[in-house]
Amino acid sequence: MADPSPSRDGLAQIADQINALWREVRDLKAPSGTQQANAVARLEAAVVNLQQQQAQIVATQLVQAAQQEQITILVSDLDERITDFINENIDDIVAAQVTAALAAADITIGRAGGTVRIPAALTTDLTSTSGRFVAWIGGDNRIGHT
Repeated sequence: MADPSPSRDGLAQIADQINALWREVRDLKAPSGTQQANAVARLEAAVVNLQQQQAQIVATQLVQAAQQEQITILVSDLDERITDFINENIDDIVAAQVTAALAAADITIGRAGGTVRIPAALTTDLTSTSGRFVAWIGGDNRIGHT
C-alpha cells in the first residue's frame, strides 16, 4: 500500500525512507504465528517443569522438617538421660562406695595436715582400753590421741 502522505524533499524524504525500511525489517524479524505457537508450548512446558520442581522442593522440605523434629526429640531424650545419669547414678555410686568404706573394719584416712573437726560428736571424753591409744575430742570439735 502506498503512503498517502505527500512526499517531502531533501533530508525529510530520506528520513521517511529510512523509517519505512526500518518498519519492513522489523516486520521481517517478527516471529511468525508458528514460531509464536511453538514459543507458547515451550513456555507452558517450562512452567510445568518449574511446578514439578517446586513440588519436589516442598516434599523435601517436609521430609527434612520431620527429620529435624526426630533429631530434636532424640537429642532432648539423650540430654535428659545424661542429666539423670549424672544426678542419680553418680550419687548412687558415690553413696555405695562411701557405705562400703564405712562398713570396713578399719578406715585409713592417711596423714591429715591441719585440724580435723567432727561437729556432730556426741562426747568429748573417749578413754582407751588395753593396748590402744587414748583418743579425745576437744570442745571445739577437734579430734586427737595421746
